[in-house]
Amino acid sequence: MDAQLAATQRRQLERHRAWAKSKGIKPERIRPQLLKLYAKLTTTSDTYTFNTQFDQPKILATENRLKRDSLMFVNLVGLALHKVPIFSSVEYPFNNPLVFYPDKNVFADAAAAPGVVPEWQCLEAIYNGQVSFKTNSTVRLEDFPTNTFRRVPQTQNGAAAHPSQGLEMVDINTSFYMSGQTDNKFTLQIGNGDRNGITGGAESANYVCLLLGGFEIVEGAKSTLRIEDAASFE
Repeated sequence: MDAQLAATQRRQLERHRAWAKSKGIKPERIRPQLLKLYAKLTTTSDTYTFNTQFDQPKILATENRLKRDSLMFVNLVGLALHKVPIFSSVEYPFNNPLVFYPDKNVFADAAAAPGVVPEWQCLEAIYNGQVSFKTNSTVRLEDFPTNTFRRVPQTQNGAAAHPSQGLEMVDINTSFYMSGQTDNKFTLQIGNGDRNGITGGAESANYVCLLLGGFEIVEGAKSTLRIEDAASFE
């Protein structure tokens, strides 16, 4: 997160805490939060669903979902790739970083066989798709282009170097609330292209990670706060 965006978030936090105080909510219950929602990439699907519900089984141990009794205001979104190494048939998600574009130093640059699209190029379909968001049956975001979230560092590493890229979040010029007690689902529709190399191979598994940044109201979903009050703050 760059300095300008960090300053914006600090102002947002002050604004949210002032709003909380006006509703009788202790300001310290408004906390910065980052949700990390995962989907495992496959060669057979071009549509992936991300569920925010805390009580559903995690896709990966690194996932962070919205607590059932919390409310959350979201104003930052990111879309990352996570190449998870596999050792002795076990996935180790904590041993590789998130990257925000198909880095050829992370994902295979060479085709596995003649006429086969390389892994990195298959993954470009993630950033040539659309993301939508629905709460129950209400559409909140529809067909938002994912190339908005493709972020390449100004200086890239050489092939022998470990990839270094910070957390890349985008202010999409809107905000929305979510309750941990409602059905909040994000859907990713990837671009129409070759998917044969999208999964990662025998020694790794590729995941896509949707990141949602903003502010959590701890136990806000079970308080006397009406959901209309939260909606009015968007």
